Amino acid sequence: MTFRFAICDDEQIALTAVSGILVNKFSEHGVTVKADTYAPEQGLADVLCSKAYDAIFLDINMPEQDGVKIAEELRARGNNADIVFVSGAEDRVFGTFSVHPYGFIRKHKFLEDIDVFVKMYMSDRFTENDPEIEFKANKTIFRLRTSDIVYVESIKEYQYIYTDDKEKPEKLRESMKTMEERLTPCGFIRVHEGYLVNYKYIMRLDKQELVTTTGKHIPISRRRLQYVREKYMKLSR
Repeated sequence: MTFRFAICDDEQIALTAVSGILVNKFSEHGVTVKADTYAPEQGLADVLCSKAYDAIFLDINMPEQDGVKIAEELRARGNNADIVFVSGAEDRVFGTFSVHPYGFIRKHKFLEDIDVFVKMYMSDRFTENDPEIEFKANKTIFRLRTSDIVYVESIKEYQYIYTDDKEKPEKLRESMKTMEERLTPCGFIRVHEGYLVNYKYIMRLDKQELVTTTGKHIPISRRRLQYVREKYMKLSR
């Protein structure tokens, strides 16, 4: 599984430290972290909204832009990424509740708080709603977490399973109907005769296609459009 994080701070040393420690801590649990770092500047909210992040780490007191105001702008635009404040300004923690932050990491107790955050985040993300499913390809049996599967593409009698951490898909001889029956209870939507998509990876939904967080453009059949929209809204609540 891969988490995508954005880290915003006016101090380069903080950006380097936070990103490096997050990568190392999550790797201990077998999870990959892709971290983008940003210095505060005008238009930062535009940049953050243009990408699909699982969590955004914000310093509160930054000279160019206030972290809480950036968070408020993100929420006003409908950005629902988890927000984590990383700051030494403990007196301002109560002023952050309006944006419903996921957590607060104190800079003077950084290592202690980051351990708590990682354990909590892992616990929240790996629940019974994220089961492993067993597949068989030729004579090989393999297992995948449903949260790692971005989409399934059907080509003739074969199904190609694309995950968020591998460029090459897993190929197996199976019917799309069977794949749909197995994956629909796990948050997958049949958007087209040839595609089954994990709703968690949908970044944009248009009339004719959707775009995943990995950048893949997937067609939506006209007769399924209303169903896809309703299903996505229901799953996103």
